[in-house]
Amino acid sequence: MLVDRGEQANTKGADRGLDRTIVLVGTAGATVFLLILLVVLAAGADRKILADTITPLLVSVSGIVMLRSGRPNAAVHLLIGMLGMAMWAIVGGSGIANDPLIGFMTMAVAGTLLVREHQLAYSLVAATAVGVTAFFTAIEGKTLAERSMRAFVALIAFSVLAWLVLWLRRQATDRQVQLEAALKSKDEFVATVSHELRTPLTTIMGIAHEMRDRVGEFSSDELHEFAALLADESADIAGIVDDLLVAARSDNGSLTLDLRPVVLAEQLDAAAVGSNQFEVHGHADFDRLWVTADPSRTRQIIRNLLVNAQRYGGSKIRVVTDVTEVHGVIEVRDSGGPIPQQERDQIFEAYRRSANSRANPGSVGLGLTVSRRLARLMNGDVVYEHDGAESIFRLLLPLAPPQTTDTNQAVA
Repeated sequence: MLVDRGEQANTKGADRGLDRTIVLVGTAGATVFLLILLVVLAAGADRKILADTITPLLVSVSGIVMLRSGRPNAAVHLLIGMLGMAMWAIVGGSGIANDPLIGFMTMAVAGTLLVREHQLAYSLVAATAVGVTAFFTAIEGKTLAERSMRAFVALIAFSVLAWLVLWLRRQATDRQVQLEAALKSKDEFVATVSHELRTPLTTIMGIAHEMRDRVGEFSSDELHEFAALLADESADIAGIVDDLLVAARSDNGSLTLDLRPVVLAEQLDAAAVGSNQFEVHGHADFDRLWVTADPSRTRQIIRNLLVNAQRYGGSKIRVVTDVTEVHGVIEVRDSGGPIPQQERDQIFEAYRRSANSRANPGSVGLGLTVSRRLARLMNGDVVYEHDGAESIFRLLLPLAPPQTTDTNQAVA
């Protein structure tokens, strides 16, 4: 299996950042507790308090060393904390039940779950260490039942902290995955948009240079052909820009639509201007069919579906219009083969196309994505199916209420 080196580096960087955070928090907590102990000791408290400085001292020193060396390791840091707790329990000779250091010990042991491998083994060792320490470092005179209860409470505390640590780690991992996906999408976006814009711009620049340098050498028919090419390529660029703007505005919630009753047949006619010839099979009442939609966005959807069929579909393209009880329908059909079932939702994702489609590099990969988003914002949809002979991209838009269409007809 091939693994992207950049993704590996990003993951390792996230792990180091998480380790650094844990070591920093543990060191800060141990240092504060150490300062409190030293103040109490300076105030003339029991000399046995010297034993209580062992754990925070080891944790603070180890954390400072690792942070200064640039190699923080949470597992090492927390294992040092466990060692310090064991030494404290032996030297101090005092109970653990009512001592605030139990929090440091439990947190330190739970932190061993942050190791990258053999998590179950570390968890069992940590749980055992918590229970045994709580049981054997009890205050003198406690009964077996009291020691067992103390061990049980410590295990519960460990379990809660372990769950919290794992949850935090999972959150950090999820954020890293999202960040990597966003960076990868950004790179794909820049590359595909650059190529998409370069294709028509190259044609426009080539024709413009020829007309500038050799305009007198071309016939009238050739100049008309050049003008038509310029218009077509400029329309392609305008369509790309429209898709990019819709995608960006729909992502940040700033896209606004002008929803009103429109005649769907008029939008089809306007969107098909300049497109290659294709058959149109209309429903008997389609010319008088009113839908509630944004006219400019409806034309954008239809253009995208036609362009998609021309680029990736079969050689024969036709448009079929229909009406249901609640929707006006425009189907863009082509004679191409079916898209695999597992890819039919993916083709509506940004920058995706079917693996067995006819690859066309001049595609930003946003046409179908934008079309579905716009249709759904207009309370409709864009769906795909294959009937065995044709690929079908179906645009559905909600019918306009009869009273609104009557009003518009009267005004017209």
